[in-house]
Amino acid sequence: MKKTIVMLMCIMLMLTLTVSAHAANTFEYTNGEYGFSLTLTDEYTVIDRNTLSKNKDFIEKIGYSVSSFSAKLEQSSIVMYAATQDNSRQVQVKQWTSDFSTEVGALSALSDDRLSTALEVMARPIVGNDNELISSAVGEVGDITYLCYTVRVGQAFCYTEYVTVAGGKCYSLVYYNSSANFSEEESAERDKFISSLSISDASASSIWGGYSLTVRIVSAALIIAAASFAVYLVITFVRDFKRRRNSPEIIPDHIQMKYK
Repeated sequence: MKKTIVMLMCIMLMLTLTVSAHAANTFEYTNGEYGFSLTLTDEYTVIDRNTLSKNKDFIEKIGYSVSSFSAKLEQSSIVMYAATQDNSRQVQVKQWTSDFSTEVGALSALSDDRLSTALEVMARPIVGNDNELISSAVGEVGDITYLCYTVRVGQAFCYTEYVTVAGGKCYSLVYYNSSANFSEEESAERDKFISSLSISDASASSIWGGYSLTVRIVSAALIIAAASFAVYLVITFVRDFKRRRNSPEIIPDHIQMKYK
């Protein structure tokens, strides 16, 4: 009897260790071309513009051809797409350049007031029509400042989008699930993804750093001019983002997935 109990305990311990080892099985995806890296788990199949043919079977399984999926990536500025095998969870990284990103350099260069304005105005193109904004906030992960939005699309799925500017480029990380709410596990996974995102140019100094100092030294009149210019840049950023989202030539960013 004692031997049986000991054997059962050993089996349970082995199963526990096996599950733990699997849960901890992560890998770092690095994209030197677009200057970022991200830690993912082995549940995810990762596709970028260089690995389309390699992932032909997976692409066809989720309802695309290699050519249509490639067009999807290009048109939506997606530089990395990753999904679980049943496509019930997705994470995307996007990169593009706008007048705003070129002028500002880094989102952290904006004052708190400008960030609040950007957060509020950006909500409309982020959320879209007839979707529910669950939450929005300005957040910081390391040296990177993000505009963060969590959105519910009917009762079909939710997504959280993190938008930032770093190194003169716009970056967006989007995490999708396939139900009306994020579970605790999904929320934890999403938080791990954004915490692991590293952007190589994130530490590059913004042109606004020295510019703001000069403005403070010169005169109050220039401060007013700089504030007006800041508002213009925020509006430009929002207009550019909205144009990308609303263009009839762009396939909706959400990739077809299996719903629960």
